Parts: sequence; structure tokens; C-alpha cells
Amino acid sequence: MMQYNPEVLHVPGKCQISAAALSRAPVSSPNTSDIQFIEEVEAFASSTMDQLPATTQSEGIAKRVGQYTRPHQPLLKPYWKSRAHLTVVDDPLLYDEHIVIPQALRLDILDCIHRGHLDISKCRARARMSVWWPGLSVAIEDMVIACFTCAKELPEPKEPLMPSSFPSRPWERISMDLFEYGGGKYLITVDY
Repeated sequence: MMQYNPEVLHVPGKCQISAAALSRAPVSSPNTSDIQFIEEVEAFASSTMDQLPATTQSEGIAKRVGQYTRPHQPLLKPYWKSRAHLTVVDDPLLYDEHIVIPQALRLDILDCIHRGHLDISKCRARARMSVWWPGLSVAIEDMVIACFTCAKELPEPKEPLMPSSFPSRPWERISMDLFEYGGGKYLITVDY
């Protein structure tokens, strides 16, 4: 960092709208401005949810994740590492701004993500735009690797360069190849 001259700027928590609204517990009774602020945040969250292509989720895991408090439940364990990103707005469970997809719909979503037979990195980028579940990246990789159409269209792997030992004397190892130049055919010989 010595080559840089960073400027540190402190922004108080009360000025950070999303952090203050979502991560702080009130310490006193709300006043009129607090109530107005809460209504604005809820209106923003509702309008965001209205724009998402999702319906309410009724699967058991999604409801339990929204209500859980202990990480020792086996079905909820994969969600524990991501607990800071999970929230419930209205009914759908969200991971930041991504919809958490229930187990029953994951294969359908994977099919939608892989439509067009994109490669692994493009499928992951497409998924990162709107959906999430624990192990999504691995599921996408497994799906693309198992896809018959993708396997058929994969380019042939290139042969690795085979290094050879350095010859001990001149003309011990030579290479030859045919080529055309100016309408004539030639044989080129190279001494390693």
C-alpha cells in the first residue's frame, strides 16, 4: 500500500440507509421521522419484490430458514454460512437481492440457466443475476459436464508441447516439413 495514498472517509451508520435499516435494532420508541423512514424502506422492498419474476414460496425449507435460530438442524446447515445474506421480504426468501430457489424447482431453474447450452462460466454468470441456493455453482458445473450436447460441441483438447532433450552434436536430430511458397513446393530441414 506504500505506493498508494488512500483517503479514508467515515460514513456514520445513520447515513448508510440499507445498513441502518436492516442491521440495527431500535434503542428507543420510533418518532415520526423513524416511522416515515421505515415506510419508505418497506415501500422500496415491496416495489423491488414486485419486479422480481417470482411467486411466493411455500416449501418447508424456505420457511424454516426464515425463522431458524440454531445451525444444528441438518436441512438448514448449508444455509448457516450465508445467514448474513438471507432475508425474508413479504414471503420469498432472498439471498441479498437473489431469490432462494426451493429444492423442488431447482432442476427447472437449472434447465432455464443452461438454455442455449452455454459453458460453465456463462451459466454461473446468468444464475448470479437472479437466483441462489447452497451449492448452485457445483450444480451448474455438474449439469454442464453431464450435458450430451455440450460434450459433443466441445473443442478438441490441444496436444501439449512435448519438450525434447538438447542434442549433443550437430545433425544428431533434424526436423523436416513440406511447404509451398511462390507456387513452388519445398522441403525444409532444420538441425535442432
